Amino acid sequence: MPDEINVAFIIAEEIEDNSCTKIHELLQRCLRKHKDAIYVFIPTNVPSSPLLVEQLEKVGFSFSGIMPHIHDGHDRITLQWINKTIDLEAIKVYGDNGRKIFDYVKSELKRVKDCNYKSPISSV
Repeated sequence: MPDEINVAFIIAEEIEDNSCTKIHELLQRCLRKHKDAIYVFIPTNVPSSPLLVEQLEKVGFSFSGIMPHIHDGHDRITLQWINKTIDLEAIKVYGDNGRKIFDYVKSELKRVKDCNYKSPISSV
């Protein structure tokens, strides 16, 4: 991936009891490298996925979408940690379903901004 994109992707292949801690450690590494955005891909076909999503949301990740059939034919929940200001008004959304998803993504970005997550919480 070109450096000018300046994002990182964390792919949760398996979900274990310490997955949140592992992702948190990877997030810290990415932030030390001044990444503009970090995306986490979480499998939807694993029963413990909702718990991991909840844990990651508590430390400042926000929902960014669902990626169908992206890894090994499975859908992934995508969470994001954004370090840049995004001009959300410049994003064009088509269709009612797209608008609903986009509105939710915006509300999630507002949630993490309002919580003032400046760096990862060290006690996950």
